[in-house]
Amino acid sequence: MRFVKVGAWVLFTLFLLAVAVALIGQNTEALTVTLFTYTTALMPKWVLLLGCLFLGALLASLFFIVELIVLETKNIRLRRQNRALAKTLEVQGMKAPSDDKSPRIVADEDDLSDV
Repeated sequence: MRFVKVGAWVLFTLFLLAVAVALIGQNTEALTVTLFTYTTALMPKWVLLLGCLFLGALLASLFFIVELIVLETKNIRLRRQNRALAKTLEVQGMKAPSDDKSPRIVADEDDLSDV
């Protein structure tokens, strides 16, 4: 299965490389881009396209990393609250659920009778 995944990624990469080469061959005209008062130097269209692609990938990666940090921070906070609640249950003499990372689903016999 791993061989199939690696092969698929290699084919996908080769396809993207072929598309990039086709874009470079077709878009050789030079142009400038102006944004407010900033003006770029005269450069081929494919350089601007690849620059925009790189900028988009960079921004998407940064947003992903920020979102990952936010979710991990929330996860840590919720685990601390869970441990505190488990300690409270132990102090009160009740049994706290195990601290497994996988949820456990327990079915009653009444639930299984319908199957």
